[in-house]
Amino acid sequence: MLSIKGPLGSVADGDCEEPANLVENKTFRSLDRFCKLAIISVAEALTDSGFADAHYDPAEVAILFGSATGGVTSMEESYFRVFRQNSARIHPLSIPRFMGSGPASAISQSFGITGPALCTSSACASSAHAIAEAAWYIRSGRAKAVIAGGTEASLTYGGVLGWQSLGALARDTCRPFSIGRTGMVPAEGAAALVLENYDQARERGAQIYGEVVGCGYSSDAFHLTQPKTEGAIRAMSQALTESALPSDTRFLISTHGTGTQLNDSSEAAALNILFAADLDRHLAIATKSSHGHMIGATGAIELLIGLLALKNRTAPPVCNFLGHDPACALPLVVGEPREFRSAALLSNSFAFGGLNSVLVMSGV
Repeated sequence: MLSIKGPLGSVADGDCEEPANLVENKTFRSLDRFCKLAIISVAEALTDSGFADAHYDPAEVAILFGSATGGVTSMEESYFRVFRQNSARIHPLSIPRFMGSGPASAISQSFGITGPALCTSSACASSAHAIAEAAWYIRSGRAKAVIAGGTEASLTYGGVLGWQSLGALARDTCRPFSIGRTGMVPAEGAAALVLENYDQARERGAQIYGEVVGCGYSSDAFHLTQPKTEGAIRAMSQALTESALPSDTRFLISTHGTGTQLNDSSEAAALNILFAADLDRHLAIATKSSHGHMIGATGAIELLIGLLALKNRTAPPVCNFLGHDPACALPLVVGEPREFRSAALLSNSFAFGGLNSVLVMSGV
């Protein structure tokens, strides 16, 4: 049994710095933006979790962080200097800034964590995979606590142009599962969570937001950008089976909900097949309509929002919703926030290349 403590929070313990101090730190200023966002989110999570009170050996704490694109801000700046300004030199730290493993190193160095540290990269499922792997680190005894999450900062000229060329960008705004939806809205950000053994967290009086009770992975083996309904069903089924929750459990479903025609209809079809006539017993949310698509960080931020919704018994509505699409028949929360009594959270992350990760959380 695992607990997640601290979707929000900053370290006020000996070797760690407050976010305000981190921003002024010379090493921090030298990092790519996606690493800076990761560090700030981790500082907040550690404080909210009361991590300093746990007194873990730093070697028994692991770091698992997801990112899809790595240091593209620094990469694009370097290319601009070379190809537009005809510079013969770029920043001497360009290579470390580019590296997708940057958050693991930056978090380790910033907070003195000496246990296993690595990054996952599976497009839009990157941080969901990181959190699921973190849960298995705790179960296996590989770590006493894990700092997990995701970060992304790819709102560059080239990055946005790439989404535009793909035909995935919304013409106006993101409106998942709605009639009139035209695509996604890219965003950037980071989200961090602290996982540890449930009994240990409860014993030290930590604020517990939920328990990781099920994880499911699958790959579509189908198409680079088009989803396959069967792959989503396999990942959700695996997570639900592992959770061993009663068959009558009511779920808050945090959908992947990108706002694109194909992805939304495929996910809706998968949910209808999986839950069949029971689907209307549950509630579905689609929070990319408010925070945009954070790519590698999206699984973590959506899990965080879902946990807070579960804790507060209030589900956020789908923003910008114009009306129900018959091809996306889901029990969506629209219009106003809705109070609910769901006992568990099902959080979906379905990525390009058919890489799927699903997390099931129970409330506390």
